[in-house]
Amino acid sequence: LNDTATQSSNTVTRDASGNGFTGILQNSPTLATDTTFGEVLQLDGTNDYVSVTSTALDLNSDDLTISFWAQGDSSLDNMSNLTVLHAQNTAGTKTIEIKYPSTGMVSFEAGDDSSTDSASSTVNVADYNTTTWVHWAFTKDSTSDEMRIYRNGVLVATASSKSQTLGTFNEIYLGARKTGATTFENHFKGKLAHIRLFGKTLSASEVADLTQNDRQRLQAYWPLDDTAVQGSNTIVTDASGNGLSGILQGTPSVITDNRFSNVLQLDGINDYVNIPATNLDLGGDNLTISFWAQGETSPGTSVDFTVLHTQNTEGTKTIEVKYPSTGSFVFEAGNANSTDTVTETGVQGDYNNASTWIHWAMTKNSNNGEMKLYRNGILVETAVSKTQDLGTFNEIYLGAKKGTDGSFSNYFQGKLAHIRIYNNALNTSQIASIIRTDEIAATTFDRLHPLEFTLLDSNGESVLQLQSNAQDLDLVVHNVSDRIIEWESNTSAPSESNYHIWVQFRPGIITNDGVITDAIGVRDTANWAIAQQNNNGLVNLYLVRKTALSLASEQELNIELTDVLADITQGTRSTRVRYVFQQMHYTGQANNSLQNSRTAHLLLTRGMVLNAPLVAYVEGSNRLLNDGAAENSLNVKIVANRTVSLTRGANADATNTSRIILAFLTDDHPAALATSDQLTAALTSPTVTIAGGSNTGTIEVDKATQTNATEWTIYLNGTGTLTLNQGDSLNLSISGLITGEDAGLTEISFIYENILHHPDHRANLVLEKAPLIFDSDNNIGIGTSTPSSKLHVAGNTSVTVFEGNVGIGTSTPSSKLHVAGNTTIGTNASEANLDIKGTFTINGNAPIQYHTHRAEAGDQTIDTELSVNDWIVTIAGFAIDNLDFPTTTIIHCQPFVQSNTWKIGIFPEEKPTTGYFVVSYLAISRKIISGERTFDTVNSTNNPLR
Repeated sequence: LNDTATQSSNTVTRDASGNGFTGILQNSPTLATDTTFGEVLQLDGTNDYVSVTSTALDLNSDDLTISFWAQGDSSLDNMSNLTVLHAQNTAGTKTIEIKYPSTGMVSFEAGDDSSTDSASSTVNVADYNTTTWVHWAFTKDSTSDEMRIYRNGVLVATASSKSQTLGTFNEIYLGARKTGATTFENHFKGKLAHIRLFGKTLSASEVADLTQNDRQRLQAYWPLDDTAVQGSNTIVTDASGNGLSGILQGTPSVITDNRFSNVLQLDGINDYVNIPATNLDLGGDNLTISFWAQGETSPGTSVDFTVLHTQNTEGTKTIEVKYPSTGSFVFEAGNANSTDTVTETGVQGDYNNASTWIHWAMTKNSNNGEMKLYRNGILVETAVSKTQDLGTFNEIYLGAKKGTDGSFSNYFQGKLAHIRIYNNALNTSQIASIIRTDEIAATTFDRLHPLEFTLLDSNGESVLQLQSNAQDLDLVVHNVSDRIIEWESNTSAPSESNYHIWVQFRPGIITNDGVITDAIGVRDTANWAIAQQNNNGLVNLYLVRKTALSLASEQELNIELTDVLADITQGTRSTRVRYVFQQMHYTGQANNSLQNSRTAHLLLTRGMVLNAPLVAYVEGSNRLLNDGAAENSLNVKIVANRTVSLTRGANADATNTSRIILAFLTDDHPAALATSDQLTAALTSPTVTIAGGSNTGTIEVDKATQTNATEWTIYLNGTGTLTLNQGDSLNLSISGLITGEDAGLTEISFIYENILHHPDHRANLVLEKAPLIFDSDNNIGIGTSTPSSKLHVAGNTSVTVFEGNVGIGTSTPSSKLHVAGNTTIGTNASEANLDIKGTFTINGNAPIQYHTHRAEAGDQTIDTELSVNDWIVTIAGFAIDNLDFPTTTIIHCQPFVQSNTWKIGIFPEEKPTTGYFVVSYLAISRKIISGERTFDTVNSTNNPLR
């Protein structure tokens, strides 16, 4: 809020973050000159405000920090409903607001379209209606569910249980609150400066850094992350508010960068930036210059690389910062007569490494005559007796040196970012604060959060099992930045102030009945130390890395936490775990320069085993004969899905002993397998064998009878562990199991507990009780569980003979089969007593058959080969074919019986000599015809028809 520009028809104030969230000045806000910040935004309290379209704003989480400087107007006698910042979503619903709601109060609201959380603090009226600048910072922490308010870097208010998530917002307003499509209220009256919004929760020290840096008498600040057009020139703006814009010469360009989003690229040929410095006021002989540089090549044999050069009106050099050809770094500062110098040698690798950013800071202190050089926040060189006064300078050049003849040389080849000039000599902590500020302001999410943290169970899932025994979790730390992160060694005991990683669980996650559990441990005690603290229900783990560690880009670090026990008094739920890190830095930077926090989700659930290490099944048939006498065998196979370790113990109840439990339903249970006595008798001497693995101890089975269930617990007696590789198995063989329970399904509960690195798990094996069984050879057994043939019946077999009548449609049948009503076959729409659709046969034959025979002229006898006991034969038709006898001749054609067989005789009275007789007859089954059987019986020689 220290500069304005014209953009199309609007007057705008730029976003120094590089994210392009330009603010449009509405009505008549003005820039006012200020002794503290140079230029600030003045709002009239009537209709002034700034509108910011934030459609691209991405907070990436529910964490938030907003900070600004405010100075009220002396004409105000109250502070009722004056809004500094208001944000809303596309529906016009408020999601964030910071305001003075009434005299003596400041409030902070943040949430979504359903609700907002709020926090407030008292305010001195003198803070608002005098010329005093006050720095405010407001944070929302999604892990601790706290909202905090800081005044001038000091925490003044904390509100707890603020768990409302942050909603989206597409519009931000500075200095007013939007109430309608075009209406506004609560207009702020006074001055505002340095409004910042972070997608993270800043710590108290980071808030203090912001407060301190804004007050350090900054005279010039070129972020070098954006360009603008001013007249015929392309410029880089001065974010200090002093108007020292730089004019680009040659073809410098702003390019994207993984570290700082946008930076200035210089080609080393003719690129530089020219800055008229007539407005620069150092105010004495004290000076600090700081910048970030990334070189792309080394200077030539006789060529220097100049980063910054100043001269007076006569063209005489007064300040120069350069990499000379000797592989050093040099800072000169003085006047037209002479300059003082401080040099750091052996830094050639800094400027010919195109992947490394180096922060340089240099100071000149006229009070003690010292000049100092800081590399990545570390003091590397001090020169004393440097008392030369600072002369005036009217021009500043970035990336080149101007000679007395007006020519340029020593062009810098590489990238520059965040060049600052102060009119005082900053100390070590202030310089470190600048570095942290640049890191905080970096716009990419990876730079804000270079480390990702995840807690994983043995299945690689972010799951904490709700179970009675402790479990191990892997804390996975992933370097998502593009640089190496150095973990500084620390042999001191971990505590709330001394840690590399601080892991914080919300209340009710790692506590048991409100009392902290046995301390969570770390398996790699050679490299890690851990301490646990319970604070108002929050469980805090402090991890210290004892030995130094370098974590490369995209590399993961696994820290195995032991004895993590969930609070099982609540059900399945999701929680957020907070991770804070410190005591680490990027390679080449100062110790502890990398600090931040993250949150990650963790699911608490019961029995969520996605890839169980052990599975069980019944080998062979799962059907048991339930006749109350047959002895059944049961083989249960427990197979390792992957490599798994079973811990041995002195007994089944010993701490950490691995247990495999088979629980059976018994006695009064409606799905009982057998009685408890029957099960106990069968388990007198069960056999447990191991297929694979190496067993050096005995396998014991512990029996315990409970109501309606009998449990058998398998454990390994001894010490140490048994390793089962994938496919190895434990085999439990049970014989002599007798049951007389009702037919139907039952189940065996398969449970394992205390399997190293795995949560407890439970599954069910289904068995069937039945009066017959099938074996692996598909033999059927009745009364035996080991059938030796396709049907093996052990015991007596009986068949009941029924000699009475059967009735269909009647309860009083009068015959062997009595059907009352219509009978249909193949149809349900009968119009007769029997309606058959389809083929009807009796003993495989059609009940009515039609036959045709052709016989030669003369007496003929046709043998039908049909039994007189089964068939009735009748003539259906007769014809002659080419016969040569008179038409008045009588022909006899009739069926008769001979030797109990139907035959047909053809006897003409006059015998023809040529032609044929053709006769057709029907054969009707006696199964469908009634009446007396009357026919003539003839012998084989006589013809009764003749």
